[in-house]
Amino acid sequence: MTRRRPAPRPGLRWTLRRRLVVLVLGLLAVVSAGTTTVSTLALQDSLVAQLDEQLEASSERAVGAEKIPARPTGR
Repeated sequence: MTRRRPAPRPGLRWTLRRRLVVLVLGLLAVVSAGTTTVSTLALQDSLVAQLDEQLEASSERAVGAEKIPARPTGR
């Protein structure tokens, strides 16, 4: 007994080329999304660290300014 395959319905059969193209495009989309996510998170961490450093330096300058005696305004 040989088993016969059912005839493919028109329009539903994908060629190997079409399947490979869809697979490659899908993988490219997943890799791009992952790269975008990692880059965004790394940039955000870097910018937050930079802002923290700037705020810390600014606050140190402000505290240092309180210790400097005020100059007389009149001559």
